[in-house]
Amino acid sequence: MNERIFCMTDLNDIIQQLAPIKIIENAPLAQYTFTKTGGPVDYLIFPKNADEIKKALDFANLNHI
Repeated sequence: MNERIFCMTDLNDIIQQLAPIKIIENAPLAQYTFTKTGGPVDYLIFPKNADEIKKALDFANLNHI
């Protein structure tokens, strides 16, 4: 299995490859859920349209994340 592990230095690469999608690192999910529950996630993205969703999903699949 070919897994890609991201480290802190990879965040800039992720931001560049997914531009202009807004990305937040170590975001607490609680402020984004109706029940105000949820711990931190490594990366939280905010796509604005279907093309950005596709771009993010393609990136995630390609990088096994």
